[in-house]
Amino acid sequence: SSGINAEYGDKECPPPKLQEISKHAKQTNLPLFLGADTNAHSTAWGSVVKDSIGKTRGESLLDLMIQEDLHVSNVNNPITFNNGRWTNAIDVTITNNTALNQIKKWKTREGTCKSDHIPITFEMGNVDGSNTC
Repeated sequence: SSGINAEYGDKECPPPKLQEISKHAKQTNLPLFLGADTNAHSTAWGSVVKDSIGKTRGESLLDLMIQEDLHVSNVNNPITFNNGRWTNAIDVTITNNTALNQIKKWKTREGTCKSDHIPITFEMGNVDGSNTC
């Protein structure tokens, strides 16, 4: 599993590290579990498109996800960001085909920390139903 942070002002979205990790997982047939603070807006993960920067970032990330056969594991399009002024779904759990059916009990945990990003928790399990974490 990995984590990626894409700053809102970053020129490259998706970040090159995400492309590198996803290609490596695909080539080696490894399961990919990626938690990403994307700062990207797309209805594919329940985000409301707020501005052109967020929209462009969302389109670029979605293009990469389609190209690399990556999947959004967010369940029920929840809010993942709340700074008191606005809310949105900009934090995305991404998996590849190998890991797709291993995400269990994905949910947000609002009110459990003092960050404007709402914690996301899930269990990772094997296809046979046994838990690995």
